[in-house]
Amino acid sequence: MDYSKESGMEKGLLVAFLAVIFWSLLLVTSRYMVTTMELNAWNFSFIQLIFGGLAMLLIAGPGESGMNTLKHSYTWWWGALRTMSVVTYTSALIYTTATEASIMEHVDIFIGVLLGWIFLGRKPSKSDIPGHILIFIALAIVVAGHDGGLANPAIWLVGFSGFAIAVTSFLAEIHPESNKAAGVKGRARFTGIVLMVTAFVFFMMTMIIPLLSAKFPQLLENEVYAYLTHTMPTLQDYLDPKLWMAGAVVGALMRGPVMYFSFLAIRLLKTDNYLMFITIMPFVILAMETLTGVTGIMDTSGISVWDIIASVLMVFGAMMIVLTRARTARIRAAHRGRPVE
Repeated sequence: MDYSKESGMEKGLLVAFLAVIFWSLLLVTSRYMVTTMELNAWNFSFIQLIFGGLAMLLIAGPGESGMNTLKHSYTWWWGALRTMSVVTYTSALIYTTATEASIMEHVDIFIGVLLGWIFLGRKPSKSDIPGHILIFIALAIVVAGHDGGLANPAIWLVGFSGFAIAVTSFLAEIHPESNKAAGVKGRARFTGIVLMVTAFVFFMMTMIIPLLSAKFPQLLENEVYAYLTHTMPTLQDYLDPKLWMAGAVVGALMRGPVMYFSFLAIRLLKTDNYLMFITIMPFVILAMETLTGVTGIMDTSGISVWDIIASVLMVFGAMMIVLTRARTARIRAAHRGRPVE
């Protein structure tokens, strides 16, 4: 692996930690606003994306790279897959709990490792094996607890969501405009464009699903499609001023920054390390809910002993790999006589 990639790992871990903090704040705040202000969750997410993107573009100011990012196919694939990830994850909650879905979604770790290995030649080291075994055991525990095992729709819906997250993270890592972006303004411009494209794709999704239901009523016989159609917003929902005010504040202060830090963390850590590090997020969310009294993100009432065991194994295995890699990077940097950033 190239030395310059190793040297940024400690900085990457700090940025990834900031991303986890902002993701947790975003989820806790969004849950609170959706429930207390009775906002449509799909609408709220869409408006967050718009104002998060606008905030980043205001920070960045004009620049040529913005148009290059907008025209690049990776940007549109990112927006489409990220939208599909949200749709499939939400649909999976028909069949499983949010806690179990969040654990199973970390199948993205294995997919991220494979993508790096196949396309970039990042072969996993032997020291990674114990950590990966623990992650696999954690996934197996949760999957085995579902009726029907692998045949349960939740497994495949969450599995696709995890696949989409891994691919979007990998696209962010290899995106030419992300890698060329320099400084705060350059990275903010890239983040802003990606968020605006995602908002457009997200909005089209909320329009297309109800239209298809009206055109082909037989689709409603499918439990997942019926659920999505029922929860989709109407044009009337967009006239709620509370929705725009809340979405603007949360989007500018949380959605924009969290994507900025996430993209930068992926650039510094690479896809697989980033996906492993963010396994700590459920525990950060629980801590925030406890401190703020805002509950509902993590459904603690449905958590079983096996879920707790799986969560601990997942985080322990992931941190074992990440910290071992960070230590290896430091040792290699020291041997070459250069400091770790």
